[in-house]
Amino acid sequence: MTGYLKIIKNAFVEPAVITEKPDERFQFERQGYFYADPIDYTDENPVFNKIVGLKDSWAKKTKVTHKSDTVTHNEQVVGAEVSMSEEEKALFDKYTSELGLNSEVANILARDEYLSRFYEEALIALNSPVGLANIIANDVARVIKETQSTDLKFTAQQVAELVNMVDSMIISNKIAKQVFEEMVTSGERPSQIVKQKGLLQISDPSKISPIIDEIIAKNPDNVAKFKAGNNKLLGFFVGQVLKSTGGKANPQVVNQLVAEKLK
Repeated sequence: MTGYLKIIKNAFVEPAVITEKPDERFQFERQGYFYADPIDYTDENPVFNKIVGLKDSWAKKTKVTHKSDTVTHNEQVVGAEVSMSEEEKALFDKYTSELGLNSEVANILARDEYLSRFYEEALIALNSPVGLANIIANDVARVIKETQSTDLKFTAQQVAELVNMVDSMIISNKIAKQVFEEMVTSGERPSQIVKQKGLLQISDPSKISPIIDEIIAKNPDNVAKFKAGNNKLLGFFVGQVLKSTGGKANPQVVNQLVAEKLK
């Protein structure tokens, strides 16, 4: 939400933040629990969404009605608590208990008729409950909010195809963000966009290793600091490799290769 962005400069995070799946949750000391934003996150400029603050309760919500072509959407913000309908409660329980969604994402989907229907359609096409929920509750919801319309150029099946490409490691999470934005404007299938723009993920160590060697050679001071015990710099080298490949390098492969070369 506008006004709720907090920028922290010169911060350090564990390398695992880059390599973990997007649905992985992180606890930041004295702050709360967060997950990586599926759209705005980059390895150079990480963006995290708060799920639960250490002193907050996610359940304190209020309704704000937005105009839409076909249905009314509710955006949840901190404020007075609004009770769910019986149908919404049933969906919430299903999403958290059966599908393993976190409470915040489940709450967003359960309270919004269009998003919950979109989610159910995507699930028919792909059994990836958490991955689908994250992109729908964040990215699809954002597009609807920005356009004030549910007349989308892409379908639930296309979103499922995009998530499947990430799950199958055909493209990286960072590239998936670019592909989604193209889907929003063109309505093309993710596979077509990836093929046309040459966005396939690079997982071949023989192609990644020379890039790592070059970055290591350009940063002798940081190499020395790492070998002296500053393990946090592993994230620096991983980030530089990902940046050099335009986000197409497989983060898991990069992390493993960088760690091996810096021994």
